[in-house]
Amino acid sequence: MAQELHFRRAAQLANVAQPALSRSVQTLEAELGVQLLARNNRNVRLTEAGKEFLAGCIDIVETMDSTISKSVRAGQTEFGGLNIGYTYIAMCGELPKLLAEFEQKHPAIKIDAVGESSVGQLEQLHHRELDVCFLSGPVDSQEVDSTVFQNDEFVVIANHNNQFAEKSSITVHELSREKILLRPDAKAYCFNQHVYEFFNEAGLSPNFEYVDEDHVGLLGKVALNRGVCIATAGYGCVYAENLSTIKLVGTNKTMPTIMAWHKDVHSDSLLAFREFIKTRIRASTLEPSPSVRKGIPELS
Repeated sequence: MAQELHFRRAAQLANVAQPALSRSVQTLEAELGVQLLARNNRNVRLTEAGKEFLAGCIDIVETMDSTISKSVRAGQTEFGGLNIGYTYIAMCGELPKLLAEFEQKHPAIKIDAVGESSVGQLEQLHHRELDVCFLSGPVDSQEVDSTVFQNDEFVVIANHNNQFAEKSSITVHELSREKILLRPDAKAYCFNQHVYEFFNEAGLSPNFEYVDEDHVGLLGKVALNRGVCIATAGYGCVYAENLSTIKLVGTNKTMPTIMAWHKDVHSDSLLAFREFIKTRIRASTLEPSPSVRKGIPELS
């Protein structure tokens, strides 16, 4: 009623008779001792008391919805469900294969994988909307445990017409003179911080241009020869016919992907998933080539 401000429409939406709705509003006003709706023959409006009451009711409903959602998620996590967040960098590595193998080994545990930025994943993890995150590190939170899942070397992706397209490598100094396309910090904050760091350590001021696109759109700009972009080894290039991947030399920096989870969550599903990841990373069959990934530690 408070949102419609029209008794007939509100009654229809609530599937009740209009007189019954009117009596309910009157009863509520009598119990509260304040007038919530100001009525006349032409319109209905909320009083100041009505506005305050509506705002409080909306907060209560949202809190209840959130509580129900968290309770359902807790039950799903305990008895078989996992919500997993990932960055596109994580999905360019072994993660898809590992998730598929885990589901085959644990068919009762349903995995719902969601692509999200690192910042967005951490926020959802804190709100218990994700159980495990695979994000760009580092992670600094008192509520979160984390470990390095993989370290990827940086590469440069350039148009075939770029002067470095036919070369096997490009130095950081050479790269700094190219137009480098980045996504805005709001969408790629963690990744960009690592890029800024290796240029700062080299004392360079590169020519950055920020493109408000996702990573596929960014590659599209490179395919149109609008600049080059920095990516990670193993990056799946959707414009392969127009682009070259070039090894970046002159820096030993790598891009860490962190596996993170909430300290207070110890469900059987989460414990099984963490143990599986630990075992598979240790397995020699999954040890990455040194030219692609470096320094994958044991998971604790």
